[in-house]
Amino acid sequence: MSRSRLEPLARLITRDIFRVLKARKRNFKKKLPGRKMLYIWDEQIGRDPFNDTDAPGFIVRLKVDIEDCVEPSIDAEAGEDDSDVTIWINVAHDPTNRRHLETLYHELRGVVRHELEHLSEAGPLTMVGPYQPDVFGDTLPTSGKILHSINRRLKIFGKPEATRADWAKQEIMRSDAAKSGRFLEYVTCFDELGPFVAGFMTQARSSRTNFDDIAHKYLQSFVERGSMTAEDRDEAMTWLVTWVKDKYPGVKLRRNYDHN
Repeated sequence: MSRSRLEPLARLITRDIFRVLKARKRNFKKKLPGRKMLYIWDEQIGRDPFNDTDAPGFIVRLKVDIEDCVEPSIDAEAGEDDSDVTIWINVAHDPTNRRHLETLYHELRGVVRHELEHLSEAGPLTMVGPYQPDVFGDTLPTSGKILHSINRRLKIFGKPEATRADWAKQEIMRSDAAKSGRFLEYVTCFDELGPFVAGFMTQARSSRTNFDDIAHKYLQSFVERGSMTAEDRDEAMTWLVTWVKDKYPGVKLRRNYDHN
């Protein structure tokens, strides 16, 4: 599914979830695609008689914790549950606090878009990337949009003398560090950088805020928790801004960032 079709899908899901929040309900489940909804794959795939023209769909599950809290919070994850591809979203908020709902809407749009980006890289919304004759070995993705992202990362972030083998090692090391709990590596690893950028960009557009303001606020919250240093935050910002400038040319930023 193209990026342009993921944006309205994120808006649709957010709208449904927001209705649940306003009604003060605690649970929500929806299967997509629903009636009269069809997700067309890449045109080239659609012409292949051995491929279906519509994606198999996924489930959105929402759990709401109603509590007396100072700030609302959102946690989300995409994965499989009993062979069903699912996006789990957990929202904690105080429904009597009107500011919570105002804050949640824009952030929720971004979170949903983040998870949809995951499903567009590997899942029911997977997009086919440009043909690439070279891969990075069996330990990294060997096809599709995610392989295109890794190739692009090598061109943007790799040193001029770096070979594909060198870059594969760096990507694996970054991914392993992310899995061990290193937050800088988590934000910048090959399967999270794109979703973070897509989510922050959607939130920025929804709230009419600069991309880097959204990204910096998110990262700063982890600095304040002690999960990353200020230096790590700045390095993560450089990765995020470099990637958003490549994927969304003309993006408006409050500051100038250069990747060295």
